Amino acid sequence: MTALLLLSLLSQSPAAARRIDVEEAERLALAHSPALHAVALRAEAVEDQSRSVRGRMLPGIVVSDEHQRYSEPFAIAFNLGVPGAPTPRLIGREVNTNTFVAAAQQPVLGLLHLWQDKVGLDDAAGAAHQGEHITAEAISEAVQTGYLRYFEARAAEGVATTAIEQLEEQRQVTAARVKAGAATNADVLRVEVAVANAKQQLIVARAQEEMTYSALLLAMGFTARDADIELVEPTALEGREPPQVSEVDAQTSAAAVRPEVERARLEQRAAEHQATARLFALLPEANLEAAYLHMTGQAFAPPESWYVGVKASWPVWEWGASWYQRQAAVRTAEAAAAGREEQVRTVMLDASTKLAAVRSAHAATVVAEAAITSAEEAWRVMQALVKAGAATTTDLLDAQAALTQAKLNLVRARSQQAVALVGLKRALGRPPG
Repeated sequence: MTALLLLSLLSQSPAAARRIDVEEAERLALAHSPALHAVALRAEAVEDQSRSVRGRMLPGIVVSDEHQRYSEPFAIAFNLGVPGAPTPRLIGREVNTNTFVAAAQQPVLGLLHLWQDKVGLDDAAGAAHQGEHITAEAISEAVQTGYLRYFEARAAEGVATTAIEQLEEQRQVTAARVKAGAATNADVLRVEVAVANAKQQLIVARAQEEMTYSALLLAMGFTARDADIELVEPTALEGREPPQVSEVDAQTSAAAVRPEVERARLEQRAAEHQATARLFALLPEANLEAAYLHMTGQAFAPPESWYVGVKASWPVWEWGASWYQRQAAVRTAEAAAAGREEQVRTVMLDASTKLAAVRSAHAATVVAEAAITSAEEAWRVMQALVKAGAATTTDLLDAQAALTQAKLNLVRARSQQAVALVGLKRALGRPPG
C-alpha cells in the first residue's frame, strides 16, 4: 500500500525542467532560425539558375503541333481557252490544315556567353553559401552572448540580494541603537534608503534576466509556454583566458579567413564573369538546327520532310542596348572589386576593435578583482568601528555601497570579458564556440 501511494505521488509530481547548455542552444537556434533558412533558400535559388543556364547550353528539342481552319479552301483555276468548257480547279490548300514539327537546336557561338553566365552564377551561389556561414556565426555569437548576459544578470541579482540581506540586518541593528540612544532616526532613514536602492538594483537585474531568457527561448524555437527550461551556466565560456595575439596577426587572420571576405571575393568573380558574358553576347548567334515536319491539308508541301542547317542572327542596330548592358556589367564588376577591398578593411578594423575590447575588459577584470578584497576588508573594519562607536552609520553605508558596487563591477567585467572573447573569436575568422 505504501509503495502504491509513493508511485502515485511520483506520477503526480511536476516534470523536471529541461536543462539546455549553450552548445545545444546553438544547435536549436540554428535549426529554428528563419533568417538562416531564408539565406539557404536564396543560395539554392542561385544554384537552380546555374542549372538552368547549363540546360540552355545543351541541345534543345521543341515539339509543336498547329491546326488551322480557313474560311474556304484555296483553289487555283486553269483557263483552257475553250468556250463553254468547265474551268478545271486545283485545290492548293484545304479548309483544314495541320503542321507538326519536331526541331532540335544546339547553340554554337552562344556557348561563349552561356558558359560565362553559368560560371558567374556558380560563384554567386558560392557567395550565397558564404552568407549562410556568416548568418550561422552571427546566430551562434548571439546565443553565446545571450547566455553570458543571462548569467551576468543572475549574478547581479545575487549581489543585490546579498546587499539587501546585509542592509536589513543593519536596519535592525540601527533600530536597536536608536532605542539605546546611540543612533538617531536619521540613521534609520539612511539605511532604509540604502535598502530601497539595493531593491532597485535587484529589480533591474531580474528584468534583464527575464528579457534575456525570453530572447534565448525564442531563438531556440520555444515560446513563453516553455518556461520550464533551465539554462546551464556556460562555465567554459566564462573561464576563457584572452589569447596572446598581436593586432597585426589579428588583422591578417581576419582578412584571410573571414567568410565576409570570401563572399566579397566570389561576388567580384561573379560580376567579372557577367561582364565577360555580356562581351561575348555582342557576337553573332549561330545555332545548329535539325527538324522533322509532318503537314496535311496543303497540296504543294510534302506530307513529311526534314532538314538540317545552321541559323545565324546578329542584331546590327539596336541603339546600343547590348553595348550598354556590357558597360553596366563592367561597372558592376569594378564596384564589386571596390566592395571586396572595403570588406577587407572592415574585417581588419573589426578584429582590431574586438582585440582592444578584450584587452580593456581583461584589465577591468583584474582591477575589479583587486578592488573586491579592499572593499570586503573596508566593510569588515567599518562594521567593527560602528559597533565600537568610532564610526557612523553613514560610514558603514558608504562601505557597504562600495562593496556592492565592487561586486557588481567584477560581475560585469567578467561577463564583458567573456562576451568580448566570443566576439574576438568570430572577428578572427573562427566560429564562436
